[in-house]
Amino acid sequence: MMRRRFFWYLYPPLLAMVLVSLAVVMVYAIVSIRSFHLSQTERELSARARVAAMYLAPLLSADSSVALDTMCHRIGRETDTRITVVLRDGRVIADSWEKPLTMDNHADRPEVREVLQGKKSSVSVRFSSTLRRDLVYVAVPMRGQSGLAAVVRASMPLRSVATALRPELAGLLATGLLVVLAAAGVCLGLARSISRPVEELTAGAERFARGELARTLATPNSEELARLAATMNAMASQLGQRIEALTQQKSEQEAVLSCMIEGVVAVDADLRVLTLNAAAMSMLGVSAPDTRGRALPEVVRHSAVNEFVRKALLLEPGATAADRAVIAAHNGPERTVELHGAVLAGAGGRTLGALAVLHDVTRAQRLDDMRRDFVANVSHELRTPLTSIQGFVETLQHVDSAEKRSRFLGIIANHASRLGAIVEDLLALSNIEQDELRHDLPLEPVRLPMVLSEAATVCESIARQRGVRVEVMCADDLTVPANAFLLEQAVINLIDNAVKYGGENATVTVQASATSTEARITVHDAGPGIPPEHLDRIFERFYRIDKARSRKLGGTGLGLSIVKHIMRLHGGDATVESAVGAGSTFTLHLPISA
Repeated sequence: MMRRRFFWYLYPPLLAMVLVSLAVVMVYAIVSIRSFHLSQTERELSARARVAAMYLAPLLSADSSVALDTMCHRIGRETDTRITVVLRDGRVIADSWEKPLTMDNHADRPEVREVLQGKKSSVSVRFSSTLRRDLVYVAVPMRGQSGLAAVVRASMPLRSVATALRPELAGLLATGLLVVLAAAGVCLGLARSISRPVEELTAGAERFARGELARTLATPNSEELARLAATMNAMASQLGQRIEALTQQKSEQEAVLSCMIEGVVAVDADLRVLTLNAAAMSMLGVSAPDTRGRALPEVVRHSAVNEFVRKALLLEPGATAADRAVIAAHNGPERTVELHGAVLAGAGGRTLGALAVLHDVTRAQRLDDMRRDFVANVSHELRTPLTSIQGFVETLQHVDSAEKRSRFLGIIANHASRLGAIVEDLLALSNIEQDELRHDLPLEPVRLPMVLSEAATVCESIARQRGVRVEVMCADDLTVPANAFLLEQAVINLIDNAVKYGGENATVTVQASATSTEARITVHDAGPGIPPEHLDRIFERFYRIDKARSRKLGGTGLGLSIVKHIMRLHGGDATVESAVGAGSTFTLHLPISA
């Protein structure tokens, strides 16, 4: 359906109403003027007919038809009127325009008949069969000595009346045209004065719809429109305040969601995503920039999470659900996630959607596993030498041979030494962790060549026993901010491991270098290398690749863990690169800016 502007609903009806009213007035005026002219003509014809009757009556009494006809012509010529004399029997005896002998009997003419019947005068407007045109007739009686002698009729063409009316009608039509033009202008102004405020209100409402709420509407002169404008301005003000509050609330919500370490997933009743914060996207491996409105299975490709959200949609309002799932990352390690869900309920308890909160407990799970492993390893590492010591002590009580007693005492001494080494490493690790928590390790410029040389000297005895050669390569002026004792301990642990596990008659290379941001100390051996599955856990406490070989070589399982914590205490890190059959390279990273 085609819609029109409000102006066109006003202007045409107003103009049509004025035109119809003017047309009615014009028609009434024309009819009135014509009627007036006809009445005026009838009075004039009646007067002329009476005057003619007065002049013709003596001639009719004298019975002089020629004189009568001559007088009719004279009167008709002087008054520009047709004068006809009709006897009582209807015969025409005189006519100013026609020959009486050729004219019909006029007894049946309405105006003649009515006068013959006794009326004082009679008027008729009709078509003349003699002249073949419309005429106005007025008949009056002509009386003689014995009463009604004849009928005198005066007439003139109706066209004469129209001709007389023409100037007046032309003036009337000109006036009507001017009135029409004036009325069109007035109606145009009136329609515009009514429609313009409505159009302005409409334009203002469109601005409000576009969000331009600061610009208020002007107040029209009309009371009703003024109230409407005031109401719309108040509505816009309230709407602006609510939008501002909602925007602020949304910003706060987005800020909270973006800062949360927990993942948040909100869906509607059709399982379409409403909210997916950055933490959830990171946990679930979602990289799509725009997820709102998309189906959850299309965005999240983890069936356990999707199934949990589906179950949350079925909860009763106020109820919660919890579960744990393992999420397999596409290009990273698996994550263990705790899921907590609730239904989003609207008015009347209607389900609007569901909310799921994801908490990454991978680190906590891993720490818990490490704690259990640590307790188990500590128990095992301490139990083994203690059990051996206890067993050999009980055996010594029943041995008389000095040789056996000496051998058993040597074994007991070895286990006691190993037990002491474990306790010393645990105490050292505990002290390092306490320093790490306090963040108060004193650092001072340390010359790396001296530290590396002293560490190599400490390990020289065990290296000589295995035929291993330790090479140190470091620039003489290389200095880093560090704790000399702890740094030396870390290098000693790495060299000790390289000597023990690098193979006999091999070479261990210790090298130091520096960049603009950090110093690097690398310890390389040409041993059998470390399988890839052990690289991530090599720095854990009591973690051993080959437990039997490690204990045989006197390792406690804490050396690399101590190295890791010493580096963290310095604000650096310890890394390893290794391949089976290609040896291992351990690197200490020390920040220069420390």
